[in-house]
Amino acid sequence: MRKEEISVLFETITPVYTGDAWQNCTELRPSSILGSLRFWFEVLCYFKGEIGETYFDNDGKPCENLNYKKFKEKLEEKLKNSQSKSIEELEDEVLADMGISLPSRIFGCTGWRGRIRIKKIEPIEDYCFGNRLNLPYAIGENKENKENKENNENVEVKEWQTKNEYDQFIEEKYSRDNKKFKKDWSVWYFPHPYFYGKFKVIFETDEKTKEAVLVPLLNIIEKYGYLGGKWNLGYGRVKIKEIIDKNISFNIKDWKSKIELQIIGEPLVNEYRLAFNVKEYELMKTILECDKFFCKTEKDFKNKTANIPKEVRVIKFNDLEFEKTKEIKNLIEKLLVIKMTLRSCLRPRRDVQEWKVFRHKLLGTTEKPIQGSKILPYIYEENGKLKGGFISIAGILNMKGGYNE
Repeated sequence: MRKEEISVLFETITPVYTGDAWQNCTELRPSSILGSLRFWFEVLCYFKGEIGETYFDNDGKPCENLNYKKFKEKLEEKLKNSQSKSIEELEDEVLADMGISLPSRIFGCTGWRGRIRIKKIEPIEDYCFGNRLNLPYAIGENKENKENKENNENVEVKEWQTKNEYDQFIEEKYSRDNKKFKKDWSVWYFPHPYFYGKFKVIFETDEKTKEAVLVPLLNIIEKYGYLGGKWNLGYGRVKIKEIIDKNISFNIKDWKSKIELQIIGEPLVNEYRLAFNVKEYELMKTILECDKFFCKTEKDFKNKTANIPKEVRVIKFNDLEFEKTKEIKNLIEKLLVIKMTLRSCLRPRRDVQEWKVFRHKLLGTTEKPIQGSKILPYIYEENGKLKGGFISIAGILNMKGGYNE
């Protein structure tokens, strides 16, 4: 396969967080960026029907394996009998015949390296690993009286020997295990440091994958996706300033003929415009396409949760906008407060176990099994302003094992 390099210049809209095993973000990790691209590609493939629940194991991880020896034998046989097709086309045919899905063919699996890799990541000029946006350590909302609080105390800087040692320090210092506190308050923790600024990623791929998958997928990420981690806080939103391909500079809007994923067809995305003061029940109805959230029987519950639309739903608030940079903190906090109220829509007076599990799957939980939120604060730029809303990928709720960040 002939490799090509394509350089992409990103600029953060919200912080990008790629924490290590000790939850420190002191570099932009290629594995985290590439993992984000893969995740959004898997979501689109799942919604399109290209992959199903069997693609994932019980932990929500891809579980495909390639017998490379058998692959080589089949490929050699194909090469003998085909003169008109490229090596990449023949490889894809063999991989598909062996049951390797499209995401694994593009991003790799056990026994197969994949077609998209990151060669290098470079921070550019005005960048920062710190707390440039002056985000608090935590914000919380009292579940009873809706009082909001901020905690601006920073975590002490220290080299931790193990992650367990770090977690123990956090629990002791901030009483995360305090049952009364957890019962009365919903709390969101903001990790520091994070990256905020510009960075360049040099991708390595082949011509077909670049045009059919990588550049269109980057366009989807800019419009609707996230890079790194902590998406439940609104982290990871970026815009693409420039693409350099074969020493020619492009704005992503110049790739007009390539903006959709040619392999799986048009992305399944629907946008909705709502007023910022919309009632949480109406917002949840728009997200889930379901007008009643509480069910008296298990059968009713399964019917409700089985029919959540398999698509990306984008909620944009018409009247929620701020000036750039200095107001990101306020915008994130406003969206998180709204998200806190959404939990009340799925919290019946009698704590039904099915709805507790569903609530955790939809809105995330740090309880085991850990679940990543499927309703994400969405911050984007429009007409020189920062605007807010939510992205819903609730359609992946029935994906085997769920997913966690």
